[in-house]
Amino acid sequence: MTDKKLIAEEISTILWELDPMTTCCNANEGMEDEYSSEAAEITSLANSGMPVRQAVQEVFEKWFWEDCLTSGSAPTKLDVILEKISKISP
Repeated sequence: MTDKKLIAEEISTILWELDPMTTCCNANEGMEDEYSSEAAEITSLANSGMPVRQAVQEVFEKWFWEDCLTSGSAPTKLDVILEKISKISP
């Protein structure tokens, strides 16, 4: 991914749309901010120089459990999130 600055709101929207932790937030009105805290942390870490992949993984493992985005599927939830983040316009 390039060195562009990430914006928490864009990350939050991506996470809400993908709903990687299957909270069903994207099927319930009023839950658009379900992943806002995670998005803010990811954005802060990535904009401070941490690789985006590491930032996403670290934040989700902090909020949920170890390997929550990397186990059980191919492509992994982490890969899908990173693909969407990579398409954010600078």
